[in-house]
Amino acid sequence: MKIGCIVVLLCSAYMSVASASSFYHDDPKGWYWYDDRESQKPKTSPKPTAKEVIAQQKARYDEALAAAVVNPTPDNIKAYFTISKIINEQASTFSKRFKTSLWQNPQFDRAVTHKPSSGQAIVTFNQEKQDTKNETLSHIATRKGILYFFRSDCQYCHQFAPILQKFAKTYQFTVIPVTLDGQGSANFPNPKTSHHLASKLNVSAVPATFLVDPRSNQVTTIGYGFSDWTEFGDKVVFSDAQTEQLQP
Repeated sequence: MKIGCIVVLLCSAYMSVASASSFYHDDPKGWYWYDDRESQKPKTSPKPTAKEVIAQQKARYDEALAAAVVNPTPDNIKAYFTISKIINEQASTFSKRFKTSLWQNPQFDRAVTHKPSSGQAIVTFNQEKQDTKNETLSHIATRKGILYFFRSDCQYCHQFAPILQKFAKTYQFTVIPVTLDGQGSANFPNPKTSHHLASKLNVSAVPATFLVDPRSNQVTTIGYGFSDWTEFGDKVVFSDAQTEQLQP
């Protein structure tokens, strides 16, 4: 019995000593100890943004250029060439990938969605645009006519009259010529005379043209002064669009 008690006491003493030894040799633990190893880890700098990279490149380029100009040593000029090459290659890569991306995403390509840039494509684009305009003008002519005010002594009227006459024949417009001095012209020898209508429409200069809708008796200005064929067609289309917007 005594021997058993002695063994138990020895084991307890050994475990106490081992525990004490472990406490003193292990790393400090507990709420009152502060582990400083985390703060001792090296801190890494955040990766610069794309905007910061561009700013850094610009600063390097400006400094290299200034140094090469102020002090054109071989090393300074070489440094300028180096940064210039980096930036130029970067720009070239962007340009190539920008172009190929447009090929794959045509909704962002203005040459597809707007006016093309190549020669043959421009011809095709312009022809399609003119065809659409011709159809629009022919349709307007089925609904509306043109009031034309002029004077026999107006040189611009003499230049514009044959254009208007051919324009009306091409698109089948009805033209109502109105003279302000009682005289006709070579292209419109039998005009109407209506100072009252001219006054009502505030005709202050000639040649003057108006678009007339006989259904609603609505009149809108096409334009004053000389216009060539293309410009006059654009004015007629615009005037018609303005009229349609005013419709209830």
